[in-house]
Amino acid sequence: MDPIDAFREPQRHLPFLEVPASDPRTRAVELRTLYPEIVGAGQVMDLDTFWSLTSTTAMVVVVDGVVVFELYADGVAPTDRLLGNSATKSVLALLTGVAWADGSRAAATGRTE
Repeated sequence: MDPIDAFREPQRHLPFLEVPASDPRTRAVELRTLYPEIVGAGQVMDLDTFWSLTSTTAMVVVVDGVVVFELYADGVAPTDRLLGNSATKSVLALLTGVAWADGSRAAATGRTE
């Protein structure tokens, strides 16, 4: 097995339904250069260092619904379905926090009463 296959969705060969965005946005006219400082493991690192030290397979940055930056590991394509691991939990926690801050307690708690 190709090492990158371990990060692909194990069920990728099964039938699936792709749900299009309700308001699809286009890509930016020109992708931006990204110079982040990433803090983790007791150090501050640039994107290249982070990429070399982790098992990251894809990074996509969306601003106002427009893709402005994309980076993929060798052997990974934008059309690949990849495992989300803890990223899914992080996004859900972020969305819950935003809903809570906006006063939408029902959305944040899942309760409708």
